[in-house]
Amino acid sequence: MFTQVYFHKTRVAYDLHFREAMKVLLQPSGTFPPPTRDGIEEYLRWNDWRVLGILAEEGSGGEHGGRLRQRNHYREIFHTPEHSGTSDRTVLGLIRQSLGELVAESVPSETSTYKLGPPDITVVSENENHKVQPLSEYSPVLKGFKDHPVNMVRLYARPEDAEIARNKIVELLRDTP
Repeated sequence: MFTQVYFHKTRVAYDLHFREAMKVLLQPSGTFPPPTRDGIEEYLRWNDWRVLGILAEEGSGGEHGGRLRQRNHYREIFHTPEHSGTSDRTVLGLIRQSLGELVAESVPSETSTYKLGPPDITVVSENENHKVQPLSEYSPVLKGFKDHPVNMVRLYARPEDAEIARNKIVELLRDTP
């Protein structure tokens, strides 16, 4: 579900465009006003309706605001497997190097399918000693997530460059042993 919904290629592209457009809208600092006693009113003014209204105005949000308005998002040109290894990272590096400026953005997955560690859900075993352990110790599925986290990377190009970039990738992969 993580790669099919949360890290879906189109969602990631629009997240990127929205984030970059917001940096332009929030100039000069590029960040929201602090939600302090003195700044709370201005902070609260930055609601969904205000942001969408501003982004709807022609010319607002820079290049990324325009891409949002026109629904002309960056296109995925390559991605590593969900559980990529050293050879996958080597290929990714070769592609990045070969494409140069054709790669508009490189986005790594920034989360795991299941949060492990201190926030891991604790459960009581059903055996006689009623031992308390993290759920990931009892579930082979969750243990698999722990042993093999999602470490996918998506490469994007501007729509006008996407076909050229994909063709270069095909050539590169064909010529790489």
